[in-house]
Amino acid sequence: MSGSLRDLIENTSRTKPTNVSPRLNDFRTIKRYSSKQKEIAQKLADTWMQKAIVCSQTDKYSSPQREFGAVIDFLIKASEHGSLQKYLDRYLDDPSSRRFVSQTLQRYDNPTFNSLLNWVKEEHIDPNDLRQADRLIYQSLENAELLSKKKLNEKIKYFLEQEFPGIDQSKLEDYLGKISDRILELQKLSAGYSSKNVLRLDNYVIKIDDFKRANLEHKILSLDLGEFSNYCPKPISAPVSIGGFGIWRMNDLKKEKPGYEKTGIADELEHYMKLIALFHTNATKAVKKNGIVLPVGHSSNMNYIDEAKMIFDRTGVPLNGEKNKLDNLKSPVNDIQNYIIENADTVIMGDLKIPENTVNGYIVDFGSVRWGSPAEDLARAFISKGLDYQDIVKYTNKYIQFRCQVDPEFREDMYKQSQLHSLVAAASINENMRFSRSMNKRIGILKPSKVLTRTRDHIHNAYSVLKDNKLNLNRLLIYC
Repeated sequence: MSGSLRDLIENTSRTKPTNVSPRLNDFRTIKRYSSKQKEIAQKLADTWMQKAIVCSQTDKYSSPQREFGAVIDFLIKASEHGSLQKYLDRYLDDPSSRRFVSQTLQRYDNPTFNSLLNWVKEEHIDPNDLRQADRLIYQSLENAELLSKKKLNEKIKYFLEQEFPGIDQSKLEDYLGKISDRILELQKLSAGYSSKNVLRLDNYVIKIDDFKRANLEHKILSLDLGEFSNYCPKPISAPVSIGGFGIWRMNDLKKEKPGYEKTGIADELEHYMKLIALFHTNATKAVKKNGIVLPVGHSSNMNYIDEAKMIFDRTGVPLNGEKNKLDNLKSPVNDIQNYIIENADTVIMGDLKIPENTVNGYIVDFGSVRWGSPAEDLARAFISKGLDYQDIVKYTNKYIQFRCQVDPEFREDMYKQSQLHSLVAAASINENMRFSRSMNKRIGILKPSKVLTRTRDHIHNAYSVLKDNKLNLNRLLIYC
């Protein structure tokens, strides 16, 4: 644990927060804490708190305060059951415990919890003392958060002064407040950035995103993308790291001439088929020319099927009919993913959802760019628009037509063109499962019923494609 946090725990009485949480109304002074409670707080912080802080900074799953409260709950419940293993054996019978174990316990190693439990039992620690220690560390962290917010505002102020030279004081304070509030809001989210990571200030957009994604996006948009450069944001500055995010300025595409007018194509999806074809062609050339290293395939620590099953586990709902579908999908999903990775010859956007990642006829999200198959971008776009089989065939043909116009190599590769329809079908299975597993990040943000409905819909859609002989999927899987 860092020394600064230890100092805060020891000196909370001398550091009185200016904005005390309602949870702390009865704990405004350290005098209420006994030396035993302070000892417990120190022990818990030393053995566990640093893990929570590091974890929350890396994946922004939740705040250290919330994580710590969950661990206290865990220690109390586990002590009541007598041991860690007995508690784990019984948690399935308790929906609230089940959700906690799925969401939090799996993120830390069992030896750490066993060590804490043994210490609690050996010291005969009263559960009330645990709760008091929880509040003590919570208050200490709240003080640290106030200091952190001050530093955050200082960095934002410097960023604004660099981006908007000569900005008057009232406008500076207005912008600073908006950016600070948005960063603090995003820090509490595990998902949903795309709907909240843009602020419009004057004639510009301030984008706030994961720093790694922001750097990748800036790198891609700074390339010579040929004609496609007319249909994407133009970075005005490089991302700056503030509050764990990358923050940068770009032009506001809502104020530009609509992209549809530039292509002269009124049909929304036909317009985007042209843009996708332009990006696949020009980005692939530019990335090769500049020697940029990109990931291959969609990054995931687990199989899509296992992640989909986890949603049911975390919400305490049995799989029932979904189990058979998921079991049947597991092998094809792995085969398709392996095939795509082995044949990844195109730079793709990786997360093309329409209209979510488009604005005014422009494409705006490039934080997931990677090597992959054109079919992945097409399948993801088609799924997000809810297209039926006939329209999928229609717009895949439109993509082939536009790609042939701008990419001589693709135009001469008749096999690749003929294979694309089957590959879109295959990719739609995996993209549906990818949409499904992404619901893991929405638990706690959306209502459980909505999470389950969306998960079931995507599983059903993936299974339907697998069983639909019209799509000639087996012809593709022979090559996997």
